[in-house]
Amino acid sequence: MKSVLITLFTISMAILYSYSYASSKQVSKGAHISNVPDSLSYVFAKVQARFEELYQVPIRLEFKKIKTTMQAQPRYDFSFLFKRQYRVIINNDSNFVGIHFKNLTTPMREAIIAHELSHLVTYHGKNKFQLLLHGMGYLFKSTKRRNERATDMITIKKGFGPQMIQWAQFAMYDGPATPAYKKFKQSFYLNPIEIDSIVKKML
Repeated sequence: MKSVLITLFTISMAILYSYSYASSKQVSKGAHISNVPDSLSYVFAKVQARFEELYQVPIRLEFKKIKTTMQAQPRYDFSFLFKRQYRVIINNDSNFVGIHFKNLTTPMREAIIAHELSHLVTYHGKNKFQLLLHGMGYLFKSTKRRNERATDMITIKKGFGPQMIQWAQFAMYDGPATPAYKKFKQSFYLNPIEIDSIVKKML
């Protein structure tokens, strides 16, 4: 009798372990960004989980001087010819006159990370020639505006509408950025009223 109980216990534990392992694997099927510091791991993990299209796509977080708060782009090096890789960059320029990522609230961070990953969803759905044309489109203000607003739409559809409202309000109106930076944001991205209207229509 004792041996039967031990056998049943062993089988039950094996089933439980298999279920737990399968569940953990299922939860992890979102984007995965390497090189994320511990201080940002929670917010990145929360956003990444909603981007299943980027599962197993190589993405690396970098910190360097750029002209905006955060940016996502393909890695244009030799490896690009064989396997598509991307990077997400956080601006670490202390003289940047826009909005620094470190000064954002958690919801605002979620919004801007989701926006950048939404760019990668678009990029990854294109072949190399289409991606080149897409990049060239940013030379034209009308195309840049259309692309950025379309990316905002992807972000909202991923469930980050409320966070986007907070980020847009801060970036365009309430934040410490220069008037020129705020005007730039107002010109190319969905504003808080537009985002709120879209969110309400999706309810």
